[in-house]
Amino acid sequence: MADYKLEEGLDKKVKTFRERGTGGHVMVLKIDNGKGEIQEVETMTGKSPADMAEYFDESNEPRYMLYIHTLKHADGRGAQLWRQPQRR
Repeated sequence: MADYKLEEGLDKKVKTFRERGTGGHVMVLKIDNGKGEIQEVETMTGKSPADMAEYFDESNEPRYMLYIHTLKHADGRGAQLWRQPQRR
């Protein structure tokens, strides 16, 4: 399994994205095997999961996304969901 590094400055962008993003914020990433790095393609706001499914259906290249979803409870409370894989 190959090790990939983040493109310069991407670690700070991801941290800012996680801290300031609200529901519907998306960061699209790709892996550049030639350079051995993960690169940002674009950042979008106000997107639903259905919008993103359409976006990825139109792409011919593998892409990955970070997506922030806001969960709204019936009593008005809200929570933002973020999942980060565990390091091995």
